[in-house]
Parts: sequence; structure tokens; C-alpha cells
Amino acid sequence: MNERSQCLVGCHCWLVQQCEAGGRYSCRRCPHRQSPKKVVTAINGDNKYNPLFPANCNSKFLRHSGLTMLRTLWLCLVCAAVATIGCNQKPAATVESLAKTPTTRAAVKLNIVVIDDEKLAAGINLLRGEWSERSGGQMVLSEMSSKELLAAESVSADLVIYHSRYVGTLVDRQWLRPIRNSLLKNPQFDFGDLLPLVRNRTMRFGGEIYALSLGEPPLMLSCPSDALPAKEVRQWQDLPFGLPSRTPELQQRWAVELLVRAVSYLPPNSDIAVLFDPRSMKPRIESPPFVKALDELLAVYRSDKSEEDENQFGIAWPTSHSYEKAGEGAAIDFLPLPKASKVYRASRETWEANDAEEPATMLGFAGRSVSVLRSSRNSASAFKLLLWLASGDASIQLSQRSEGTIWFRTSQVAKARKWLAGQNVGEGATAAVTKLLSADNCFLLPRIPGIDDYLLTLDHEIEQAVSSESSAEEVLASVAAKWESITEQFDRKRQRKAYRQHLGFADFDE
Repeated sequence: MNERSQCLVGCHCWLVQQCEAGGRYSCRRCPHRQSPKKVVTAINGDNKYNPLFPANCNSKFLRHSGLTMLRTLWLCLVCAAVATIGCNQKPAATVESLAKTPTTRAAVKLNIVVIDDEKLAAGINLLRGEWSERSGGQMVLSEMSSKELLAAESVSADLVIYHSRYVGTLVDRQWLRPIRNSLLKNPQFDFGDLLPLVRNRTMRFGGEIYALSLGEPPLMLSCPSDALPAKEVRQWQDLPFGLPSRTPELQQRWAVELLVRAVSYLPPNSDIAVLFDPRSMKPRIESPPFVKALDELLAVYRSDKSEEDENQFGIAWPTSHSYEKAGEGAAIDFLPLPKASKVYRASRETWEANDAEEPATMLGFAGRSVSVLRSSRNSASAFKLLLWLASGDASIQLSQRSEGTIWFRTSQVAKARKWLAGQNVGEGATAAVTKLLSADNCFLLPRIPGIDDYLLTLDHEIEQAVSSESSAEEVLASVAAKWESITEQFDRKRQRKAYRQHLGFADFDE
């Protein structure tokens, strides 16, 4: 029979069926079915398994709307599941609620240790409020002497500000974190603004940068303007007096003056390893430039020309320290150190005319550096503070307070008077300092462990020689022997490694 009928069981599916037995049957109740598990139906002419119809019921169907009902059922289940999940979620925050939510920053407490510099420590105290406003954190200050620092087994702090010559000692102890290149490239720091010798020599150690400079003053010839001789002081022959230290920063006056004189007898940039052999750490203090320099120094101080009331020359640099020899209202002039008329060529073992226009810039005897310690538990915040202290206005406010610093950026040259604390300094001082820190030729005091011990030994031996009849060769031989003992005390291999790092050499393989 070919007619459109409704399923007898009331499932409301309309079908057209023709059964061999005739009559109309429901879609699930064909009496000819044999196996309820093996049923087949013809849908669009294709035979597929279908549990609705028996296998032997040769019924033909045009369409079964039960498929539509199954799809509808599945759709309802999916919608119900989605609605259930949505009900368990918290409502999204509105713009107004986000605006009212307080944003609090965790207060990070950073400990700073300042070594041997009360005035600089006072400057740190004055910057605490500004740092708190910028970062929400705190700066906690403590002070130590260099003796306490060198005797300590460790320092528990985040940052340390110290004499720049101690960087090798602290690196040897593995106390300092190297500064990442990403920080040095930060526009806020402006690496290219640093004066050349600060950027390329004093801040580098062993191919890394472990500290940022707060100022590295060069040694200069100082004298009250009214005491300057008519003839320009260009060579040692123009200066019949000795050059005592005129600043408390230079503790070893005899050693410093000998080094100043001896380095002037070396050819420009001929050999930066002046004091030690970088392969063996044997002292070079007995070489001809040192013998000649000590001969001249002893001759000056053993004569009447060294009388303090006559000699107003000295070694210093433009800074806020008091100049004892300057009269009230007298201006102080700062000039480059004298140069030698002849230099010693070690490769030829000959003395030759010195054609250098200026003497080497003498660095490393003062200066301040700031580093992040490995003991810091807040290194990310510590590096941010490091960057802030060594750049911008904060670096000016901090550096100018110390007697062991000087301007160290090109942008600071116009503000050089801030470092002079109202002192009456000659007009050429600013240009002279900037020129020295922009030179190519320089001597940098070895930044190795025990550097103070080496200098103290040299200073003591020269002081004893001034009041004795010992020759320069005898004095320097004694110094060399004692330097050897100091090197052994600090371990020769470690000293050699530190010295080669100071020079920028690779480590030496035996």
C-alpha cells in the first residue's frame, strides 16, 4: 500500500511503507522481523544498519524524521550543559569595579653598604625619599671601613659603594654580580654619555662590567694661582719641588709620587703591565724607569728644596676637599702632571726622546664604584636602584658629595662646579679634567687583592730611604722581595688571574 500514514504507536513520525504482508505497522513493530540486532533499512536507496526496522521487512522509506528529533535532543543537552557551566562562573568585573580596586606595590627593602665615605653616605640618606616615591621601596643604609670590608668573610647587603680599586678583590671573592648588557643599553643609563676612560677602562674588569662608576678623578698638579712659577710647568725639570699629597684620599704619598714619576718615563701605551709580569707576577719595580724616578725623588727630599714653607705644589684633583696651602680667597690651579723629557724603551733597553704631548692619565688612586652583591635576595630591584644611582640627576646629587669623585659624564661637564662646593678653582680646571678623562694613554692602578698592602710596603720603604743613605737600587730590591711575599700570601695563581683580568687579558694557561 502506498500512502502516507502515521506511526501507530504515536511517535508522530510520518512514513510511507509497503510491507509484503500488507497493512500498516508501526516503525518498531513489524511482525516479520527475525533478528532485532540485525536490521536494515533503505534510506535514499542505500542499505545501512538501523535498529528501527527488521532485516526482512522490505519496506521503502522516503524519510524518517526520528533523525531530526535525535539532533534536537543532542542540541538541547549541549545548551543545558553550557548554561550550567555559565551559572558557576563569577560575573566579569566592570570598568567601575576595576577602577575602584586598589593597586598596591610590594615594598622592597634594599640594604646599601657605603665604604669609607661619610659624606657620600649622607647623600644616600637624602635620596631615600625620592627612591621611595619612584619605586615604593625602601633604602636601608649602613657604613663600614675598608679594613672591615677586607677582613669580612661576607657582606649581607644588596648594594655596596666602595673604592674602585677594590673591584678585583670583590670579584676574586665572588661577591659581585656582573651587570647585564641589557641594563648598560638602557636609554636611562646612557652608556655613551660616560667619558671615554671611565667607559672603556675603569669600569671594565676581565671582559665584564661588575660596577658602575660614581666618578674617577685623575691625579693632577695642584698649586695656588699666586704661587705658580712664571715658566709653564711641563716637565719635571721645571718643578724643583716634590709633590706631596694635598688630599686625604691619597694616603701613601711617597708611593704615589714615585709611581707618577716612573710612569712618565714609559712610552705612551707601550706596555700597560707596568708593575708586574702578567705571566709570572714577578715585580717590575726594579726596572730603569723606577730606579730613575726614585733617584730624583730621593734627591729632592734629601735637599733643602723640600721645605714645606717653600713648596706649595702637590698632587690632588678638583673636588670639595680643603687645600691647606691656599690662602684665603686664593684660587687653586689644577694642571696636568709633568711629563718626562726621555722615555725608556724596554725592547731596546735605551732611553729615547719623549715625543708625547701629554703625560699618561693616572687613575685608580681614588674613585667610587657601586655594585650589586650576590648575597642580594632582590637582585632585580637592586639593579634598578644601581641604574638610578649612577645616572641622571641622582648621580650628580650623590657623586658631588664625595671627596673621592669627579664628574664622569659628558653631560655633567657643564655642571662641574657642583663638585667644587664653592671652592675658588682656576678657570681651566674643568677643561683639564675632561681632557684627561678623554685621553687614550692612561695608567690604571692594579685592581688586585692586596693592592693596599703593595702600596703601603712601597711607601714605607721610600720613607725610610729619605732619611737614610740607601741607594734607589737597594730600596727597590727590598720592595720587590716584599712584594713577592705579598703575592705568595694571596696565592700567586689567583693574583695572576686578577692582574690579567685587570689588564683585560685572557687567563694564562701554564
